[in-house]
Amino acid sequence: LPEARHAVLAQIAPPAGGKPAAPAPTGDNASLAKAPPAEPMPGVDKRPTPTAPAATDVDDDESSGEKRRSDLAARLADRFPEVRFDATPLIEAIRLISQMSTLPITFDLDAMAETGVTLRDPVTLAVADGSVSDVLQSVLGACKLVFVIENEQLLVTSPQRGRAALRLERYDLADLAATPAAAGDLADWVRRLVVPEAWRDAGGPGTIAVAAGALEVTQTDAVHYQLKRFFEKLRKARQSGTAGAVGRPELATRFDQVRSRLRQSVTAHFPEPALLVRILADLEEVGGVILVADWIALAEAGVSADAKATLKVHGRPLSEAIVELLQPLGLTYRFAGSETLEITSRKAAAGRLEIEFYPIGPLMAKGESSETIINRVKGEVAAATWSDAGGPGQIYFDKPSACLVVLQSQPVQVKTQLLLGRLASEVTDR
Repeated sequence: LPEARHAVLAQIAPPAGGKPAAPAPTGDNASLAKAPPAEPMPGVDKRPTPTAPAATDVDDDESSGEKRRSDLAARLADRFPEVRFDATPLIEAIRLISQMSTLPITFDLDAMAETGVTLRDPVTLAVADGSVSDVLQSVLGACKLVFVIENEQLLVTSPQRGRAALRLERYDLADLAATPAAAGDLADWVRRLVVPEAWRDAGGPGTIAVAAGALEVTQTDAVHYQLKRFFEKLRKARQSGTAGAVGRPELATRFDQVRSRLRQSVTAHFPEPALLVRILADLEEVGGVILVADWIALAEAGVSADAKATLKVHGRPLSEAIVELLQPLGLTYRFAGSETLEITSRKAAAGRLEIEFYPIGPLMAKGESSETIINRVKGEVAAATWSDAGGPGQIYFDKPSACLVVLQSQPVQVKTQLLLGRLASEVTDR
């Protein structure tokens, strides 16, 4: 939304003592091309990892940390004479504040999803003679969000995020577990699949018990949210039965949800080093996606908000263009919705585990056993990352739905889905 960005920017005076905003990108350096897209391979990177990020000013000594905290406090205290937003998408409002204050701002996309807030929610407000902190609080308060400081970075999140308070909730799961034994098995799945580190068996605070056909769970709000999503997906999988095709829409993976956008063909020409945020803005405009950066993860990887990069692609899938842009910086991206990609570090992506359901009924109908399929996945996809090899990944077969239930990082999930797709093609060709 470059036009909206310029329109609102004209209504914001630079903060007293702050730096003037850089011009908003216009997308002149990238355009659509009509070449047929190739199959994307996000998260699959066969080229060697660079020995160091391309740009960093990070110094972890104590004096440097104090300087960053002092600079952050000073920027938050800078004042805007007047700020007005008129039905401006939340993401554009925050980007403008970030530009004017020179502070990178990260969205906690998971927390926003829990509260039902989207990046496109409109913001309408006016603030006169307010500090950067005041303006941020006003914008986020209108969306029932807050900002916190994490690792000397600003994070937009929900007021409930990070709260350690536990509460008891009873889940009636008679439709999922008809017998006490089945309920016990489901409780075991929950402990292993839904935020495993949050349960008492793993050193966390949460507990789960079977009681009269239900599960009584004591957990934080964030874990309860994940539990409800898991049970909802399991119900949908079982209601579909075992005869559905591999591409059942109710079981669409995160990869499925964004795959068509990743195939969008783009052209970008940045032969000389340009700001990473500028290149991302152009790719966002021509690719029809929202590209946001996890600046906290990037800072931990040694990549600052001033990082520069180059990119020269012509008629290539958006997924390939983003990988080519990010790989020299040691970065990657993750799917954060049907139109949102989050730029993050490889370490952060590998450590963020998610649950996906993969129907394998058609494979089993051709004579393949669930055990054989699971062994192939474990043997051919990131073998060291599965639990029986000492890793965090879990994989189970749910007989009522004929689905594999997989807990893994997004890069491994994508490879798992692609492998299962190849296996389905092999049995179809027999």
